[in-house]
Amino acid sequence: MKERLLNTMLNKKVFYNISKLYSLQGGVRVKEKLSDVSIIENAFIYVENEIIKEIGKMDNNFVFNEDIQYIDLEGKIVTPGFIDAHTHLVFLGNRNEEYLERMGGQTYLEGLKKGKGIYKTVEDTKNASIEELVKKAKENALYLISKGVTTIESKSGYGLDLDTEIKQLRVNNEVASLLNIDIVSTYLGAHAVPKNMSKEDYIDFMINVVMPFIKKEGLAEFIDVFTERNVFSIEDTIKIFDKAKELGFKLKIHADEMTPLGGAGLAAKYKCISADHLLCAKEEDLINMKENNVVAMLLPMTSFNLKKNYANISFMKENGLIIALSTDFNPGSSPCNDFIMMMRVASRVYNLTPSEILSMVTINAAKALDKDWIMGSLEKNKQADFVVFDEESFDDVIISMGNPYLKEVYKKGQLIWRDNNEWTR
Repeated sequence: MKERLLNTMLNKKVFYNISKLYSLQGGVRVKEKLSDVSIIENAFIYVENEIIKEIGKMDNNFVFNEDIQYIDLEGKIVTPGFIDAHTHLVFLGNRNEEYLERMGGQTYLEGLKKGKGIYKTVEDTKNASIEELVKKAKENALYLISKGVTTIESKSGYGLDLDTEIKQLRVNNEVASLLNIDIVSTYLGAHAVPKNMSKEDYIDFMINVVMPFIKKEGLAEFIDVFTERNVFSIEDTIKIFDKAKELGFKLKIHADEMTPLGGAGLAAKYKCISADHLLCAKEEDLINMKENNVVAMLLPMTSFNLKKNYANISFMKENGLIIALSTDFNPGSSPCNDFIMMMRVASRVYNLTPSEILSMVTINAAKALDKDWIMGSLEKNKQADFVVFDEESFDDVIISMGNPYLKEVYKKGQLIWRDNNEWTR
């Protein structure tokens, strides 16, 4: 009985003395609402069994109960944990040669046609042991955590076969367990066509062998397709999406990144959870996305690294699309897992305020994973995922280009990182 009482006490926590709590409560943000981050001053968070039971303002009636653990946050600010909802976390090797070739004028798709780019990472990842991949993915994820990320979406796509794609998805599960974070897995077999197969044979292989196996084993929630010229066409994507829906997967799409193929329109037709990149998306397709609640996932570091144009965010904001931001962390087109750098770049290239940025990386990013019901904001009945900054306001995190003074990261009410670079699992 005494031991049970102790466990109960440890599962009840109050985080108090929060100067500003950026709660983001009230659902996804669009248009002018993007700037409403629902700040509570002099706040507290009450957590029980990993879930928020109450948030509010401390007042003269605030009392300490001996059956609850109290954590003094010493007047610091708190935001929801950041959600990196588009990454390629699991891989081995680098693509430094590709970067140097781009400096010489070669485009991303030209490198892919020469058998480089993604194919280089496929070879490195195929040859890696699962232990090597876990070690590297854990390092990558820890760095994201140190920048305030508490949930990561991680795609496969560096195997283009059965064994390696499954290996990548299993690594996601292993790293999530090791680090006590949420990793949402996506099967991106349609990332490129393997060199030893025709595209038609590879699509048949994916939809008849790999996808049913992944569904049976519960290894991924989403199916994604790189819908792009000389990669997978609209017709190819339809074939993959039809099978994915039949199997019960949720859908994502790499849409209209380099050419205006109509991927955004297809995302609307299939009611994808998100359409990602969208640099070349047609305005009528973006309107259709809005009408079908498809999240526009923008990836500024990819444009920055490839020296490409940026998505038409002004049109998206004006027309009420749900917009989210992510790193697109991968070894080639966006070798950036510094989430705070991504936010700072996004603010400047998209002309976004810090409050708009915060909305896009929390509640809207949760929507891009179909998880806004359990994360993305700090309110009753959601996971206690949050970040503690030693700043006067979140504006300082984005406007400053130096150390953001990130002090602690909590996942489900548990401290998982503190500012001495210590992972605390």
